[in-house]
Amino acid sequence: MDCLPDDVFIKVLRCLPARSLAASRCVSKEWCTIIDTNRLLLPHALPHSVHGIFSNYLDHDMTHFFSRPSYSTGCGIDGCFKFLPIDAIGCNKVLDHCNGLILYHGEISEQYKLFVCNPATHRWVQLPPFTEYDSLCISAEYLVFDPAESLHYEVFLIPDLPEIPTKKKCHKGPLMGKDATMEWPPSVHTLWVFSSRTGRWEDKAFLHEGHATNMAGTSSEVLLDSPDMMSWGPRFIRAEYWNGALNVHFRGSFVIRLSILGAKYRVIKTPRFDGPGGYTSDVLGRSETGIYYAKRQNFQLRVWALDESHELTKWVVKYDVNLCPLTKLIEGLFSWHHAKINKMWILDESDDDDDEEEDQDSAEWNSDDDNINIIGDLSKNKEEEMSMWTFGSVDLLGFHPYKEVIYLIDLDEVVAYHLRSSKVQYLGCNRLNEYNRGMEKSFFYTPCFVDLIPEGAHQKSS
Repeated sequence: MDCLPDDVFIKVLRCLPARSLAASRCVSKEWCTIIDTNRLLLPHALPHSVHGIFSNYLDHDMTHFFSRPSYSTGCGIDGCFKFLPIDAIGCNKVLDHCNGLILYHGEISEQYKLFVCNPATHRWVQLPPFTEYDSLCISAEYLVFDPAESLHYEVFLIPDLPEIPTKKKCHKGPLMGKDATMEWPPSVHTLWVFSSRTGRWEDKAFLHEGHATNMAGTSSEVLLDSPDMMSWGPRFIRAEYWNGALNVHFRGSFVIRLSILGAKYRVIKTPRFDGPGGYTSDVLGRSETGIYYAKRQNFQLRVWALDESHELTKWVVKYDVNLCPLTKLIEGLFSWHHAKINKMWILDESDDDDDEEEDQDSAEWNSDDDNINIIGDLSKNKEEEMSMWTFGSVDLLGFHPYKEVIYLIDLDEVVAYHLRSSKVQYLGCNRLNEYNRGMEKSFFYTPCFVDLIPEGAHQKSS
C-alpha cells in the first residue's frame, strides 16, 4: 500500500466496511492521519437516513418518537430517553435536533433542566444553569452540531421579539413605546450561547449585514408585514443549520440567518404565495442542496430553495404541487384505518401487540428506499380539483435532510412525498391514544454514532 499514490490509497480505504476501516487506523500513525484527515469514517458514523420523527403535541408534556421499531432498536436508538436522569412525570420535551444530537428539556425534582444528549450512544450532559434565564424573555433554544466540522456543539438562546398584533388584539392599537420604535433589525443582535469548548454561557454579538431586499425599519413596520394567517403558534417555529449558518424561522414572516464563524446575521423575508385565500401552513427545512421553504395555500404546495450563490440571497421556486389527489389518497387510508396496508412506523406509546407483531413481520423499510409502500403517484392526476371544505387538511411536517422529500400529515396519517417523482409513501398513523389536540412541532432524527459527550455528566461552568 505504501507504493500507491495517496488518491488511489484513499479510494481503496473508502471501499472498506466500517469495522475494517476503524481497525486500519491502528496500522500506523500515517494511516490514522489519512483516515481522519479525509473523514473516511464519517459516512459510517453519520448515516444519511431518517430513523424517526420526534413529535411534540399541543398541551402535552411529553415528546413521542414515531419510527420503525425494529429499524431504530436494531441500532440501539432510545427514542424514549430512558437513559436520562429525569422525573417520569413532568414536562419532558425535545427542544431541538441537529445532526444526531438532541437538545432536551427535562424536569428533575420540579426544576427545569437543559440536556444535550445522543439517543444513539445514550450519552448525555446536563448544561449549567443560565442565571438570567428566568428574568429574560427567551423565545426559543437551538442546537448547532456538525460532526463533519467538529464534534463540539453550541446551544443558542434566542431572545423574544415584540408581539405581532392580531385581529383579536387590534382594539389595543399598534405596537407602542419601545416595542414600536426600536430599530429592527438591530445593528448588533446579542444572543446567549453555550459552547462545549468552554463549558459556559457567554454573550455573543452578531453584526447585521443588510441589503435593500432585506427588512429594515422599526419593529412596528417590520413585524406588521407578517401575514395574518401566521400570527398564531410559537414565535420561532424551526431552525436549520447549514453551511456554517443557523437559519431561524420566525412565524412565516422572515428567516434570521446567523453566520456562526463570521458573527454576522441577516434577515431574509420568506417568499409570498399569491394563491387563493384559505387554510395555510409553512415550514422551513434542510434538504439535499440547502435550505428549503415550503408553503401550503389551500391545496397548492410550493417549495422554494434559498439561493446563496450571490451576495444577495434570494428564494427560487423549485416545485409546485397540487395536493388534491394526495388528500383523497389519505382520506382513503383514514376510511380503511390502514387495515390492509403495512404500518411501517408506529408511535412509541403503542400497546397494541397485534400491530407490533404485524409490523415486525412486514418488509424492512427506511426513508431512503423510494419503492416501498407506494400508495400513489400524483404525477398521473395533477389536474384534479377539490373543494377547500374537504374533510382533510394536509399539514407540512418537514423535509428529508438528504433527499428531495417532504413529509406531510393529514388526519394523523403521515406520508413521504417525493418531490421529483411525485410518488407517495405511507409511513403510519402518528396519533396519540385518547388525544386529538394535534401536533405542535416535529424533528426529523438522523442518528450520529460519534460525539464528545461524556457518559452522563453535569457540565460545570468554568
